[in-house]
Amino acid sequence: MGNSRFLSALSATEYQQLTNKLWKMQSHKCFICEEEIDLELHDTNIDHIRPFVTGGKDEESNFALTHDRCNKAKQDADLEVAKRIARLDKIIKAATQKGESPSLKHVLIANGGSKYDFRFRVVGNELEYTFDKADDITKKDVKYSLMNYRVKKQHILTCRLSIFTMMMS
Repeated sequence: MGNSRFLSALSATEYQQLTNKLWKMQSHKCFICEEEIDLELHDTNIDHIRPFVTGGKDEESNFALTHDRCNKAKQDADLEVAKRIARLDKIIKAATQKGESPSLKHVLIANGGSKYDFRFRVVGNELEYTFDKADDITKKDVKYSLMNYRVKKQHILTCRLSIFTMMMS
């Protein structure tokens, strides 16, 4: 229960009641990984959505239920950041399982697509891409130098951080 006076003041029965309430409100899913929580099988945690130390309220409206393992894996990140990282990890894993290199295309597909068709290719040390409209004849290609482009496995972390930054904005 960490630094939460609210949670520390709850009796075991009240804590279980809050766990059940959050579990129902979250449709039986972990706030972070969005996978099912089985209260009989899984260890759980209640944590602040917006961290108490960064100004989040220490009250019921600022709590979420998580798998114990998800909450421990997030370390000091707040729950919203941890949720976005978990979503991105799922996107990367799904693309990799298909034998594809994770890219912005996969993020767009996972989040309902894009207003524009996204196409790209790597030519030498440059990434060429376009967002073109089906009804627009003109296409604008923008090139970005990839001076430090590395083998896929070394590049994935950079891609993850770039995509994560984009998802946060």
